[in-house]
Amino acid sequence: MRRLDFDRVWFWIPDDGPDPPEAWTLPGFRPAGEAARGGRGGARRIELPTGERLWWREYRRGGWSARLRSRAFRSDRRLRGELRALRLLAEGGVPVPPPFLGRVERVSGGLHLVLVTRDLGGRSLLEAVLEAANPRAALALCREAGRTVRRMQDLGFRHPDLHPGNLQVGEDGRVHVLDLAGGSFASPGEGVPDPAALVRCARFLRKHRGRDPSPRELCAFLQGFEPEASRRRALLPELRRRYLRQVRLRRLLWRRPRLAPPAFPREPLPSEGQ
Repeated sequence: MRRLDFDRVWFWIPDDGPDPPEAWTLPGFRPAGEAARGGRGGARRIELPTGERLWWREYRRGGWSARLRSRAFRSDRRLRGELRALRLLAEGGVPVPPPFLGRVERVSGGLHLVLVTRDLGGRSLLEAVLEAANPRAALALCREAGRTVRRMQDLGFRHPDLHPGNLQVGEDGRVHVLDLAGGSFASPGEGVPDPAALVRCARFLRKHRGRDPSPRELCAFLQGFEPEASRRRALLPELRRRYLRQVRLRRLLWRRPRLAPPAFPREPLPSEGQ
């Protein structure tokens, strides 16, 4: 990774990556482009004069701190951490979008951070499953997502906001992991499986689509995540308990409309051919 400086703007560029377009070096530059769908706030698809398509994602704060400084950061450590995570996960066999560069701009309130990655094509896992040609194809995508998430966790990476909107089915059919900012590496295999991350994936559907994942979708995901049936059955009760607790807690805190009881599967799990 090399650093390239232009007064108030500097870039972190992969060793084999090209220099940025001249317009990107100007303070205050923001490209026009198509805003992302599926929960990827601050991201937009842009196109270079060469025709190459990229994703331009501005870093934003979440929670209460966003009310004061939604885009300003004190350092570029978060950006450098995501660039490092992208490299290490790719080296470990986890499909991730190839980084193009990271952009940092000094402003009066701190630093504005941008990560630019190459466009994978395709669509989010959520969209791909809902629009699959048939149920068998949808379940195959869920299994592939489970394999990707398990490989990521086996490498020790803890994703800060894992959900179907941050998993993308590329044009090559593989499920890629997006938006790694704020994640961290533990020892490989430590904390695997991570029930909290798996429950967040399931809860995303209830929050954004008003429905729970179907038992068959959950079972297919777990078949990819944990190939051994006995371990899968041991994991399922813990996931169900955590999921129900999270749903009830958020219903009390935010007074969300009551939905039907979650159809979380028990057992037996269907075989992969079903």
